Order: sequence, then C-alpha cells, then structure tokens
Amino acid sequence: MFKPDFVCLQEIWHRPELEKVESLLPDYRVLGAASGEFERQSFNEGTFLAVRSDWSIEASSLKEETALLHVYRGDAKLVVVSIHAPRAKSFFPSGLRQTVEEQVDKSEELKEELAAIEGPIILAGDFNAPESGPAFKILGGRFHSAFEQAGSGLGQSFPSGFPVIRIDHVMGTAEVDFTRYETHDFGSDHLGLVASFKILP
Repeated sequence: MFKPDFVCLQEIWHRPELEKVESLLPDYRVLGAASGEFERQSFNEGTFLAVRSDWSIEASSLKEETALLHVYRGDAKLVVVSIHAPRAKSFFPSGLRQTVEEQVDKSEELKEELAAIEGPIILAGDFNAPESGPAFKILGGRFHSAFEQAGSGLGQSFPSGFPVIRIDHVMGTAEVDFTRYETHDFGSDHLGLVASFKILP
C-alpha cells in the first residue's frame, strides 16, 4: 500500500505468521528474533524489521525486544530499530510496578547500545507506555517524536477498535526530519503508524 523503506513488526507469535509476512513482503528482507526456542512451527513475542531490497544491511543486533539494523543506500546511512517493550502481565499494582522496572531496564540497555552509534537513528514500535512513562523518558533526551513533529490530533494507537492511548511511537535523532505521521488500521489490535522522513545534512 505504501511501499515503505522499513516496516517495524512486533508480536509475531508463530512461524507461520512470519512466513505469511515474508510472502506479503517479497521485495523486503525480514530480520528479527524471538523468545524461547526459535522452532519451525512456534515461537513467542517475535520482534522483526523488514527492509526494502534497495537498502543494504551493514550490521544487525537482533534481540527478543529489539531488531536493530545499520542500513545504507547510496550515500544515505542510518540505524533503524523495531521495539517491543515489556508489557504488563497483570494490572495489579505489583504487576504494573514490575513492568515499569522491566521497561526501564530495557530502555537503559538500549540507550547504552545506541550511545556508541553516531548519525541518524529511528526507533519505532510498541513501547507499551505513553510518552510520560519513565522508560520512554530514558530514551527521550536524544530523540524527538514523529507525532510531535508531524502528527495532528491525539494520535491514539491502542486498542485499534476504539483507541484511547498512544503507546506506539516513532522517534528520531536530530538528523531525522519527520514530514508525515498518520495512523492506519491494518487489522492488528494496535493501529499501525506511518511516518515519512528525510535525513538532514
């Protein structure tokens, strides 16, 4: 529909789902990781990133919660990260507190990994938290929001049938200039985010 350069995917639960995604994106290379055993028929919580074939992949760091790829095309080079942050296993105070702690730990880990990277970086995916959350703020110092720069309205993304909260985000470093931000219903329980950007010199 959009022929995007990159597609960030989260919660691909089973191998057949991944194979369906791959068949629907024939002009893309799909890389990522999943928790547990990466078996032929079943795996959990997969986080993937699809890169259009006119981009080359220079390096990757693939984890259960993040798929990080160094990509280039001609003189353009950037890092793209698909994120799936920990989510609440229960809505009791203890479960929510544990989730926040896990999100903070994962954000600190990602921040440390990104600290060694120079140049433009885009982060996109399911943060399972609003921008006011502590884990989001850990990353927020270096990144700006596509919604804040190019969006309109409230930008809620979850649940897709009647969205009341924005827990899915696209962010970029100072070199990334977002020119469009929209939400679309692609059949998931979250609305999909579509962002256009250009890399500033």
